Amino acid sequence: MDSRFRWIAFGVLAVVAIALIAVFAPRTMPGATDAQQQQATTESVAVGCEINPYFRKSPLLGEWQTLEAWTRGETGARYTFNPFAMDCDPATGHRDVWLQIEYRAPQTETFEDADVVENVTFSRERFLYRIDCQGRQFQVLERRIMGVEPEAVAKSIPLVDRAAVQLEPFRQGGVAAILAPPVCSTGRL
Repeated sequence: MDSRFRWIAFGVLAVVAIALIAVFAPRTMPGATDAQQQQATTESVAVGCEINPYFRKSPLLGEWQTLEAWTRGETGARYTFNPFAMDCDPATGHRDVWLQIEYRAPQTETFEDADVVENVTFSRERFLYRIDCQGRQFQVLERRIMGVEPEAVAKSIPLVDRAAVQLEPFRQGGVAAILAPPVCSTGRL
């Protein structure tokens, strides 16, 4: 009976010791933070302007990163974005990023003004999105119809006055909702 009592007492002491370590060790270990500090750090990173270090330039696409969720769509277009050319406002955390759409078949669009009717045929276009990562809002600022050369712009169309941008909420399944996670992330997706 004496040996059983020792083993039970030893087991109880071990459980108490493990519980004390589990409770106090995370707060006292070097570099450890409590839950509130971790949450504050996470929120400050979300507003920060760092580019996700996991983005890599590829030999095929260069700086453009593929948006997998939209690339296999009905149109057969490939959707990419350029995180390396992203502008960020540190005061608001708003990120301006280019989205590029490459079509399988050429697209034609007619532009008219008072004097000229112009038909433009293109296979690539770019849209400049402003993404509010915290508020989950966006606005499309500009559209560029791209020329034959990789960076040649055939036609640039401002869509809003940049001084009076009105952000709107993400639409479920919309381009901004799919673009925001990789644009706003600072770590692995």
